[in-house]
Order: sequence, then structure tokens, then C-alpha cells
Amino acid sequence: MKKIILLAALLLSACGSEEEITKESVRNEVQTNVEPQVSNEDLTQGELNEKLKEESTRADIVEINVENPPIGKKVYIDGEVDVLTEGDIDEFLITSKESKGYGVYKVKLINTTDEDFKEGDQVRVYGAITGKDEIDTPEILATVLDKK
Repeated sequence: MKKIILLAALLLSACGSEEEITKESVRNEVQTNVEPQVSNEDLTQGELNEKLKEESTRADIVEINVENPPIGKKVYIDGEVDVLTEGDIDEFLITSKESKGYGVYKVKLINTTDEDFKEGDQVRVYGAITGKDEIDTPEILATVLDKK
């Protein structure tokens, strides 16, 4: 069946360029060899949390505290909770010791782990970079907090 489809694609594309034939052939071949993707909607919250932990890299203040931070990049931060503001969404500053000094980040936490924490606690948060706040502090929207 694949050979018939490939032959038909080759015949129909005689009017097109060779580059288009190659791209289409490769695209069809790749699509038939790929397993179906699992949607995030099909995962439990625990599975989503584990996926975030696997995909996150250590936050680096030098990389993030720039004019155009890498928005959406998944990161984790180890540090101490400072200046906790409780409300619908917990917000706090976290100070992290890094290779080139200290990093300070503003964390907006939608805590899916329901871990209790307070100012002064050592934690690891996982989330994504959302930009900077009004005073240019890098912001992270976090969904996972692990207390150390």
C-alpha cells in the first residue's frame, strides 16, 4: 500500500520540483513510523508533574535575566523562600546560589503538590519562565514545589 501511495505521489508531483517530492516522501515515511503522541490532557496531574521534572533544566540567572528572556523554557530552582505573599496564587521571591553568584526570581506558584511551605524554607520549584515583573525580576510560573 505504501508503494502505491509513494508511486502516486511521484507521478502526481511530476509537475512540481524534486525538492517537494523528497520532503513529502520523507514526511509520509516519518508519519507512518511514529507512535501516536500522548496529549497532556490524557495525563494525570502526577504524570504531568513528573514530565515537567524530566524536561526542566536548572535555572541560570545569567541566561534568564536578559532583555528577552526565553519565555516558556521549563526550569527548576533550588533556593530559599523569601517574601511570601499568600492569596489565590502564592507568590514569593526565591534566592538561589548559582555558579556565578546568586539569582533572585519571583515565583507564582499554582501548587499541584499541596506541599506546605513558609518563608525561610529550602525548596525546589519547577515551572516555566513567563518574563519579568515590573521591577525586572525574572518570573517563573511554577506548578511543583518540593520541600528539602
